[in-house]
Amino acid sequence: MKKQNIKKPIIKKFSCTVLFLFLSYNFVSAQETNYVYDGIKTAEKKKNQLLKAINSFAASKNDKDYFALQIKSITYSFSNHLEKLVSQVDNYRAEKKKKTYYKDIESHITAIKSNLEVVHRKVSSIRENAGRAEQIIKNTNKSTYAVHSEMVSDYKILSKKLESAKLQLFEIIKLESVNLVEKQNDKIREQIENQKKRIAEQEEYEKKRKELEKQKIDYVDGPSFSDKTYKAVRIGKQIWMATNLDIDHFKNGDKIPYAKSKEEWKQAATTNKPAWCYYNFNPKNEHLGKFYNGYVLTDPRGIAPDGWKIPSVYDWRELSEHMEKAYGEGKYLEKLKSIRNWNNYKLKNNHIPKNGTNETGFNAIPSSVIRLEEKDYLGLGYAFWWSQTKYESKNAYYISTINYLTSEKLHYATPFGFYNGLNIRLLKE
Repeated sequence: MKKQNIKKPIIKKFSCTVLFLFLSYNFVSAQETNYVYDGIKTAEKKKNQLLKAINSFAASKNDKDYFALQIKSITYSFSNHLEKLVSQVDNYRAEKKKKTYYKDIESHITAIKSNLEVVHRKVSSIRENAGRAEQIIKNTNKSTYAVHSEMVSDYKILSKKLESAKLQLFEIIKLESVNLVEKQNDKIREQIENQKKRIAEQEEYEKKRKELEKQKIDYVDGPSFSDKTYKAVRIGKQIWMATNLDIDHFKNGDKIPYAKSKEEWKQAATTNKPAWCYYNFNPKNEHLGKFYNGYVLTDPRGIAPDGWKIPSVYDWRELSEHMEKAYGEGKYLEKLKSIRNWNNYKLKNNHIPKNGTNETGFNAIPSSVIRLEEKDYLGLGYAFWWSQTKYESKNAYYISTINYLTSEKLHYATPFGFYNGLNIRLLKE
């Protein structure tokens, strides 16, 4: 079957749209407007999940039934959300009828509801086609090209209608905001100008990010396991994995126990047993990779394949020293960091980290660490990796980290106990 990847629509830039969004959160007192906007943003996230599943269905050769089931699951959730969102729009209309400017926004509310109803029908149609695909795969050897094409067509329509609903809401926000801004004092007008400046900076960042996404990274072959092969990058004289390790077995194939809860994690620490988990013990955080306790490193079965190793503290120091020499002290960290998501988090010192440029291809993502005690909890916005260098005679290893002690460079001389959960990067021997 010919693969039909759906491209995400490119939204034309116009400064008034982002300004309206700012006004909706800061100046428009009607809370119901924000509820509808949040509902549309959630719908967009589900739309993106659906896009990924449809494209995966098209690309798959042997797992089409799995991705068809995934499409059905996403569309069920999507439909339920849309039903609630349409109900929210009805409540929104009822509240806005009390406003003196209701007649100015009535047509926009009607358009929002109409667009969302079309989105709901198209989501249902995609679910039906996913069901048809399951039957074709199960009972015949026929191609699923036709049903996939229908899903693509429905997706394009729902994507356009969802964007239209959002733009109609922006028009309402504009009308409400103009009425309110006229009554604001000089201080609020100054806040608007400051926000315009931040928006301009964000637009400039988005432009830069798109350029960075096009940069060519010279990847090399990374560590290979029975179920996956990783990419790697050469940095100085070293060759590093380009992502966090994400396997659940030792070198000999034995499974590493999966701790599904904090209690199971504590039990592994108490009994000195190896374990891995997801951040916050939630599988939805699998994009961060797996977090391994220190007993995984001490286990004689080993986790690194032939030719690769868990780096020592001296290996981390070599990476840091190379980056300092190549880019300057305090200036190299962004070259190691991913281009997305770092600025979504606020650190414990209230500092908001900058996104990176990932010019090295190391692609350090904003992650965290698993701690035993609630008082030691740390949110996202950091990066932690194990080293294989033991700290004196205690049950602890040195670790490497970003943003934990300093946001200026890669820190590599902090000891962490085996009971902590950290990510792992492998290094070519």
